[in-house]
Amino acid sequence: MTEDLEQLCGLLHRIEDPDRFNRPREYDRAAAFDRFYALTRRLERDFGPLTTALPPDGESRGLVSLTDPAVDLVVSKFGGTVSTPTRIPPQLRDVLLKELGFGVTTPLSALDRPAPGAEAHRPLDARTPAGLAAQIRALPATPPELGAMRSWLCRALNIPPEAAPLAPPDQDGHSLLVEAERLRAVVTAGRDDPEAHRWLILDDQILAASAINSARAIKHVLGVDLRRAMELLDERRELLRRIRPWAAAGLTAG
Repeated sequence: MTEDLEQLCGLLHRIEDPDRFNRPREYDRAAAFDRFYALTRRLERDFGPLTTALPPDGESRGLVSLTDPAVDLVVSKFGGTVSTPTRIPPQLRDVLLKELGFGVTTPLSALDRPAPGAEAHRPLDARTPAGLAAQIRALPATPPELGAMRSWLCRALNIPPEAAPLAPPDQDGHSLLVEAERLRAVVTAGRDDPEAHRWLILDDQILAASAINSARAIKHVLGVDLRRAMELLDERRELLRRIRPWAAAGLTAG
């Protein structure tokens, strides 16, 4: 069970990375390091000792933890944007935004949650094997489509079966269906080639964004021109209507 879930959690982290559409054309790792350490020096001068100072490296995000105010600053892996879990004091925001020139996004729900701009809280948001297994087990048996997806996920991920709970009266069944079919699509694509993984990065954008923004994302990730991106967008929308019908219900034709 653990190995399958670890692979799934790792893939979810990659496809939900806030920087997945934002790699600079001329990324300079040394310059990003210099900018990060300029940030930490300034924060130490203005706000006192830091408890954590982990620089981004182009593959992983950085983290700066302050004591007063008690706040974590998540630095994008290319070093240009800072996200925070809570609202920050105006003085700190001015230092980041106006004086040091960082982009600032708040709030960030958690490091293991979707990127800022996506829905704030996914019903299945755990990104550790034990946590995600517990959330899958907790999926209710009703409606029947959701119970079937719960059973499929348990089998595919080798999660020991348990009796499915009944849905409480106030449970948002549609959001659970959307999320369960998303996990099913990710698990299925995880067995395929890297191109399938690239489309996973794009699918949430296609389902949530306008056609032109989705086409631009396809252009960026797949390296095609805009006309070809629009053609691929139409093809992908048709596929999503089949493999993720609950999420794709709101897609317009064409």
